[in-house]
Amino acid sequence: MTLPQALDHHFCDILCAWSALEKDLGGDTIVDFNLPQWETEMRFEDREQVLEALNYMLSHPSSQQDRHFYQRVYGLRAYLEDVMNGQTTDFQDYLRATMGFELSYVPDTEIDSLRADLEEKLTAVGVDFDDALNGLAAKTRVIAVDDISAWLDARFENSLSDMDNVLETVPDLPKPQVSIFESNRMTRANITGVGATLFVSFNRTRVSEMDEGRLKVLLKHEILGHGMHFASLLKLMKESDLPSSFGLSCMQGIEAFHAEALAQCMQMHLGDPDDALYQAATALEYYEKQVTNNFLFKKHMSKYDDKALVAYHIEKTPWRNTKFVEDKITHCFGRGSMYRVYSAVYAPGVRLFKHVMDHLDEAGQKAFLQEAYTTLQDPMDLYELALGMGVPALDHFKPCRPAEVEAVERALKSQKQLTPQGPSL
Repeated sequence: MTLPQALDHHFCDILCAWSALEKDLGGDTIVDFNLPQWETEMRFEDREQVLEALNYMLSHPSSQQDRHFYQRVYGLRAYLEDVMNGQTTDFQDYLRATMGFELSYVPDTEIDSLRADLEEKLTAVGVDFDDALNGLAAKTRVIAVDDISAWLDARFENSLSDMDNVLETVPDLPKPQVSIFESNRMTRANITGVGATLFVSFNRTRVSEMDEGRLKVLLKHEILGHGMHFASLLKLMKESDLPSSFGLSCMQGIEAFHAEALAQCMQMHLGDPDDALYQAATALEYYEKQVTNNFLFKKHMSKYDDKALVAYHIEKTPWRNTKFVEDKITHCFGRGSMYRVYSAVYAPGVRLFKHVMDHLDEAGQKAFLQEAYTTLQDPMDLYELALGMGVPALDHFKPCRPAEVEAVERALKSQKQLTPQGPSL
């Protein structure tokens, strides 16, 4: 069933008005990408009014005729309730409601295997595991933060050719506008968008300079991953009747899992297999993401104290120091509801996509990525798509939906089965 335009537009108004309220309150960003360049005159006085508006959306009969739409609204309400209740929602319940999965511990044997693979790739380029970060940086040219814009500019057009092997029709992607901000946040860089315009911001506090290897990873992740994904969605919105709310992306919902998994996959999948430095850099990124997954699990589920968490992280990633890990603890656990959930997205998402890429031939990979670039799906959708293409089950990966969302899904499937299909011939 097509989402009624009035309801779709009302949801866009709610998201933009809520985003404005959070800005006034000093809260976290709600709308990350605003592809339809939606503007609204709606205003909220407080979060209680936002909650009332989201509850109205969930109770509307038409919302329950579109599971993806209902799931997005449901997840955003769960996020808002966690904000209002002081981050007290059970963590697995919170992940299930907002992101559509539960956190699983990656077995130590798998972490050890990833470490062995990383050590092999580092050795191939003459870098010691204990000093992986600085060692890789020393192997490539270092770019000062103020020169990054020119570096991206010079490589942008050629990088788009990488996408020809992924998308049948590469949408026009503008060169991103680069800016610098100063903050104590862990984030090195982020990308946002309004309409067809992309903005990449670098944190000078974290990126006084950056080696060329990590910039290549960033180019593929932020621009060819996120940027191309949203450019594809914008193109589809212009060519079809996709709801406008489809183009209002929020970091607190199922679209965040989808977008981050795809972006991380592309930084690995688009890497030159003969570029040993790039392969080592992406192996390092992947390994540390999985270590972070277990770091989060130990904190949330095993109740490790901060001292034990620091010791665990440094044992697994000796190139990190105590201050870095302490800052990471503050970033993941002390910065409110968004980072509480968003920090858990990376490892399961890229683990799923890597598993898919490892088990499909080139034609299958293209078909899966084409679907990922042109749709909005939750973890269960993506996983079922992979299984349907013959990919084997992935252990220690738990896509799941809240009971209320599952009830909507079952009702819609039942309606579909009961709908007359026309006379048999």
